[in-house]
Amino acid sequence: MARSREFVLVLAAPSRPQGPLKVSDVTKNGCKLKWDKPEDDGGKPISGYVVEKLDTATGRWVPVGRTTEPEMDVKGLQEGCEYKFRVKAVNDEGESEPLETERATLAKNPFGELQNCVHMLTAQMIVTLAWFEMIITAYVVCGFRCPP
Repeated sequence: MARSREFVLVLAAPSRPQGPLKVSDVTKNGCKLKWDKPEDDGGKPISGYVVEKLDTATGRWVPVGRTTEPEMDVKGLQEGCEYKFRVKAVNDEGESEPLETERATLAKNPFGELQNCVHMLTAQMIVTLAWFEMIITAYVVCGFRCPP
């Protein structure tokens, strides 16, 4: 007597992307997000990711965009505002549960704006600048100027 085997293929939305959801390269206008692919694709290929931001002042999640890679450059942030981010994996069956950042990110330049900048010394392709009682030595960058 021959035995037959039957297989049942269950299709579903993917599992949540794997974390943590990393935020890097933060400026006053944007940042970079990076995460890992979900452990389970739900039986269908991952077609992309939906990224959203939460403005902690309004409490509303709003779309940032879609991407096919597990990373995104976020643009259009408001300087001085705090944001949380979340990402969902998407396949033909639907969206996953979201992966969220652990804490809010403040949209600001990492070192602030240069103010009261003074050119102190230039020697052999190195320039020394000073402001706010700090001295920084940096390589010459074409077209760099201190703000007035």
